[in-house]
Amino acid sequence: MNATTMAEARRLDSFIGEVAGEGVPHDLADRVLLRVRALPPRRRRPGRLAAALVMLGGVAVVASVSALRRGADFVPTQEPATPERLATVTNAGVRPGPDQRFDLAKDSDAVTEILRIARQVGSPIVLTGGLTGKVAQDAKGLPWRTAVAELAARIGAGVGEYGPILVLAPRVKTLPYETPLTLVTKDVDVRAFAKTVAARTGVAIVLAGDVHGRVRCDLNQASWRDALGEVARQLGCVVEGCGAVLVLRRAPVAAAPTLRTHFEFVDLGLAEAVATIAKITSANVVVERMADVKVSVQGDEVSCGAVLAAIAAAVDTNFMGEAPNLFRLGGGNIAPKTATDVTAEDVDLRTFAELVRTATQINVPVPSDAKERLTVFAIAAPLADLLRAAALATGRRVVDEFDAALGRAALHVK
Repeated sequence: MNATTMAEARRLDSFIGEVAGEGVPHDLADRVLLRVRALPPRRRRPGRLAAALVMLGGVAVVASVSALRRGADFVPTQEPATPERLATVTNAGVRPGPDQRFDLAKDSDAVTEILRIARQVGSPIVLTGGLTGKVAQDAKGLPWRTAVAELAARIGAGVGEYGPILVLAPRVKTLPYETPLTLVTKDVDVRAFAKTVAARTGVAIVLAGDVHGRVRCDLNQASWRDALGEVARQLGCVVEGCGAVLVLRRAPVAAAPTLRTHFEFVDLGLAEAVATIAKITSANVVVERMADVKVSVQGDEVSCGAVLAAIAAAVDTNFMGEAPNLFRLGGGNIAPKTATDVTAEDVDLRTFAELVRTATQINVPVPSDAKERLTVFAIAAPLADLLRAAALATGRRVVDEFDAALGRAALHVK
């Protein structure tokens, strides 16, 4: 071979080595070209073509064998990662329609107006009895949650969310529905969005560890509650209430249907109300000592457990779901009402409990294997609400059990 041919052969040897790796003879191209040169002139051209095909086939085989020999060094092509969901929220997307806005007339009865609004928007609601008040002045076009919050203030009650139900009672801390949200973000993690909403409005928010996604928003004096709900919807999540704390978690997988029905009674005695609910739903309710108070309940398509939990919150008593159709209601309320400040991003449940203990000096037992993760943004949140929110976000529950160290019943996360 002349110098040019030999140089070409060396370059080809180098290329083959780079492609196929170890296991390829360093002079493979040189050998093939020598064999072609030995052919008679009339057979060289087709011979060169055949040689080229042989070389390509050989390279493919040797490369495959070499890859298998390398074993751990071989990195297969990976499928591209699934992009995170993006929620886009604007004023137009969260602006309440005409049927979600209400006019309030001066001197109208506040409780009657609250029940009217809840009925029209389809929101289940529980109020403690004996609440009275009048609308102070005319108001036009109020978003429904803002209207309820203003009316609740007139009767001396706070407004909280317990599951799907609004609860109005004097002891309930009010969610800041009337605080508007102005926020512009290009593309931020949902946790950063929730943190900003919590900081600007004062609402406490807990996010489950499996909530992921990004948020793009352009909001000006909008309803933060509607914006949070729309972000959750677009990310395949739901917002659930635990009193003054809201939980953002993945939409639960459909389970066995729970009996849901219609409830509507005004200023009914507590014992009679519980008995009526138990009879309608065929639920088993263990009732301990309860205060002689009255409640008003209104709602469609709500479960027995949800209504009983809301009533317990309204009258400040204990509620436990012992089994799917067995509930316990009454007794002294052991839930700590300590206002709690906790900010923690992507921590496990045990770390959260330790942060609570540090902030409040209250020990909350959690299972030793509790590794579920959550994110918490809470300022002055009632501790009982925060514990229930943390349990909901991690798929656990809060129960009251005897604590030997305290010598009395206390809340545990199970």
